[in-house]
Order: sequence, then C-alpha cells, then structure tokens
Amino acid sequence: MKHFAYLQRCLPLTQRVQLQKQGMSSSHLIWAFHSESEEELLAMIPSVSKGNPTWAELRELGVGWWLRSNTTLRRVMEKVAKTAFQVTQINETTKISRA
Repeated sequence: MKHFAYLQRCLPLTQRVQLQKQGMSSSHLIWAFHSESEEELLAMIPSVSKGNPTWAELRELGVGWWLRSNTTLRRVMEKVAKTAFQVTQINETTKISRA
C-alpha cells in the first residue's frame, strides 16, 4: 500500500494516470484479503489516515475486496458518506455566496 501511494506521488504524470487506471494488482488484493491486519492496512491509506476518505481512492485500492469486517466496513463507509456530504455542503455554500 505504501509503495502504491509512493508511486502515485512520484511517477511522471502519464505513468501516474496509467497506474491509476490499472489500480493495484490482484496479487496485492489477495494478500490484503488474507491479512489479519485490516486496521493497519486501512491506516496506510492516505485519505483514511487524514480522516477524509473518498470512495474513488478506496475503490482504486480494492478495499471492497479485502475488507472483511462488517463493523470496520460500516465505519469506513460512514466516514466516506460524511466526507462526501461535507464537500457537497461546501460547494453549495460557495455557490450561494457567489450569487
């Protein structure tokens, strides 16, 4: 996960776009699925550690495939929903203030 995040920051733009389209390899997803350290893996995701996860990033990292705990999944999805709601509220407030 750290390697993937590092490559997303450091690769040239064309290679970064290609990496984002490909996502993580299936071997990494299988390794994460069989891992017993889901919380640690989640903590390595930059947006989750910052407290504002997005579905796009979680989908790119295959979280839906390897996150097996229902309570953890519910907690993460509630954070995703909260983040999306806050972004929507900020955008609406900005539009209203410009009008």
